[in-house]
Amino acid sequence: MRIVFDTYRSSLFAAIELGVILGSIGVIVSPSMIYAALSLGVTLFSIAFLYLLFNADLLAAVQVLVYIGAINVLIVFAIMLVGPTPLPPSRPLAYRLLCFGVVSGLCLPLVFASTEGLWNRTKLEIPGKRAG
Repeated sequence: MRIVFDTYRSSLFAAIELGVILGSIGVIVSPSMIYAALSLGVTLFSIAFLYLLFNADLLAAVQVLVYIGAINVLIVFAIMLVGPTPLPPSRPLAYRLLCFGVVSGLCLPLVFASTEGLWNRTKLEIPGKRAG
């Protein structure tokens, strides 16, 4: 039963991470500021699901209420108040994806450190309790 639960949890984690990655790419490559704000909302909502997956219910609620309910809505209102502005000439999509790839490559050591099992090998000792 444990193997089925771990497989389900791993596939759910992969699906949520795919939502985070696709939402963040949508923020970068979207042509309109409104679409970028909506993609930011998708990214923040996916992060809230990650908090739920890690049993951090309070952080998930704060993520939804504060970041999606307040900050993202504030960004959308600011975009609406400013009004449509002519878009400056942007870089080609290939250039933006190249920059995304370089930044992602810089984050690879963090990914390798987190998947290596380094966190599982760390033993925390509670003060006042003797190991035994």
